[in-house]
Amino acid sequence: MKAPPNNLLRLSLTYWVSGKSHVAWFLALLVIGCTVVIVSLNLALNNWQAGFYNQLQAYDRPGFHRTLLQFLLISTLYILTSGYQSYGKLLLQLRWRQWLTDVFTGLWLANRTYYHLNLLQTSIDNPGQRISEDIRIFINTTVDIVVDVLRHLTTLAVFSTVLWQLSGTLTLPFFPFALPGYLLWLALFYSLTGTWFTFRAGLPLVSRNVVQQTAEADFRSHLDHLGGHDESVALYRGEATEQITLTRHFRKLAQNYLAIAKATKNLTLLSVAYSQLSIVFAFLVSSPRYFSNEIQLGQLFEISGAYWY
Repeated sequence: MKAPPNNLLRLSLTYWVSGKSHVAWFLALLVIGCTVVIVSLNLALNNWQAGFYNQLQAYDRPGFHRTLLQFLLISTLYILTSGYQSYGKLLLQLRWRQWLTDVFTGLWLANRTYYHLNLLQTSIDNPGQRISEDIRIFINTTVDIVVDVLRHLTTLAVFSTVLWQLSGTLTLPFFPFALPGYLLWLALFYSLTGTWFTFRAGLPLVSRNVVQQTAEADFRSHLDHLGGHDESVALYRGEATEQITLTRHFRKLAQNYLAIAKATKNLTLLSVAYSQLSIVFAFLVSSPRYFSNEIQLGQLFEISGAYWY
């Protein structure tokens, strides 16, 4: 069901100040806490990686065994925290969706609104299916975006410190000044460039997915219409007409789906290429310090891990 953005935002946020949001606030704090812990554990794993490779480089067998035990402890905490974060996020999405669905179904049924919408032939298409699909997509997407933004911001703050500490100062012959923290600045430049290209490649998917959702709803609606008027169709022998109608709606659905497939292919090619290049890029920019014996092998992999996260 379509609604003005401001009304939808106000209606959605109303849940968080209602008397039924206590459990949701607890779940939100649980998800936030787990997200921060996961980022901290990623930092611990990155630091562990440096020590692990340094032990291998030094042929230190007791240190090697000690680092393996550390890995077991960190990984166990990481697995448990990730599981509870996912569980808490799903419960949060369910409770928010349940409240918002109750509100919209109440508005739809109040004063016979569902009946008047059909009589007026408004631009609101398939309101029942939109209550089911649009609310689910809105809630799930909102929670996923908020959690991802929180995770990325926390990761940026934590690993920026790591890169700054491991960067040292870069001095180039054709620059009259030294550049402190150069690994951090290169990482930010690389990330912003990749984000811009990814945004441009994925932008067509936004509108295409909206069109696809409408086309899917229209197709299901006409299938339901056939089931609800089967006697009339059979009496007037309207099977051929119904077949043409269904084929036309599915063709619209399929054409838009092909456009989504093409945009997804382009986005996937760019994302995978960017991810693979990230591995080599980190080693490339940190290699001057390694070959000048300013950092050890473990720190080289620690820098690579910071770029990857």
